[in-house]
Amino acid sequence: FSVLRTDLNEAIYTPEANFLEITIGGTKTKAIIKDAQYHPLTDLLLHVDFLQLFDEKEIVMEIPVKLTGTSPGVKMGGKLVQKLRNLRVKSLPKHMPQVVEVSIDKMEVGNLYRVRDLAKADYAVINTPEDTIVSVGMSRALKQAETEAAKGKK
Repeated sequence: FSVLRTDLNEAIYTPEANFLEITIGGTKTKAIIKDAQYHPLTDLLLHVDFLQLFDEKEIVMEIPVKLTGTSPGVKMGGKLVQKLRNLRVKSLPKHMPQVVEVSIDKMEVGNLYRVRDLAKADYAVINTPEDTIVSVGMSRALKQAETEAAKGKK
């Protein structure tokens, strides 16, 4: 079957996971975009592969990470570093999240938020538990201020 490129733009060019309902021959089916191919020079969408979803069968998807809140460590001059922008999530389609939210409200300078720190949910994150999602490190200005403060105490 074929579809207009403009009809797919919203599904293709969004950071969130998209579930589509496709009608083929009068039959509606749930699907996700499995792969998209683009023209090498113009970046125009050429071809899309869909994966049919079944309510009782788990799927694995790349789901974007959304950071929420404000880190006290960043307010004090720390540098927020997001190491993982997507997580591999395994779940039934009805439990698959659009995004995985990570609250950074309690992150001080030197803190890490790892995959193992995620709250339990109806889905499983397949990434290694030790993988760092986000950290708050020392910025150059903060390091310099600490160095100068240490010199002043001597």
